[in-house]
Amino acid sequence: MIELKNIHKSFGSKHVLNGINLHIVKGESFIILGGSGTGKSVMLKHIIGLMKPDKGRVFIDGKDVTDYTREQWFDIRRRFGMSFQEAALFDFMNVFENVAFPIRRHTRSTEMEIKKRVGYCLDIVGLSGNELLMPAELSGGMRRRAGFARSIALNPEVLLFDEPTTGLDPVMTDQIDNVINDLRRGLDVTCVTITHDMVSAFDIADRMVMLHEGEIVFTGTPDDVMKSRLPIIRSFLKGRICEEKTQ
Repeated sequence: MIELKNIHKSFGSKHVLNGINLHIVKGESFIILGGSGTGKSVMLKHIIGLMKPDKGRVFIDGKDVTDYTREQWFDIRRRFGMSFQEAALFDFMNVFENVAFPIRRHTRSTEMEIKKRVGYCLDIVGLSGNELLMPAELSGGMRRRAGFARSIALNPEVLLFDEPTTGLDPVMTDQIDNVINDLRRGLDVTCVTITHDMVSAFDIADRMVMLHEGEIVFTGTPDDVMKSRLPIIRSFLKGRICEEKTQ
């Protein structure tokens, strides 16, 4: 469904992506692993056209979209739902209006249709009854779930999660992982998640890639990860085991 071919991206003298090749299959939960500053978010921005590669091509459903215009990308992006780090909710809007925002902006739905759709989205992420709360009144996990609800408001085919569990305690992380799995199964969508959290990755992944110094150094299933002898993989796994012992 999504393919990156030989993607290179630099900012000045800093080479962030160095020949990235990957493909994401429709319906799978695909994890992009890597430490901070390894280029995970930059890769995600190439997938949705917020950045254009210095070299290489981006394909969606087999179509080369690398040189699409801004207007053409608008149509592509409507097929994607994006959940940002820390949820990125509008702090001057309550939960209902945050979720309703993309519906009001991109459709001609009636108020009754908007109310029905928002209620459905909040129910899926377990936030029914919290419509009138402001973001400041929500816990960290509730904010993430409100962000998830907004990301599915336009019934996307692909859900993108940018560090969905960063800063959350192990119990809340587990709840967020469960919501991601429920969204994927219940909505029959493709999920792409970038994270450095190995515990979360193992909970939600079909396949993983490891990004290191701008290159993909590993691709495989969670089982393959456990069997890998790569030092960078073993280092991440050691962090996972240590975290599990504290839970």
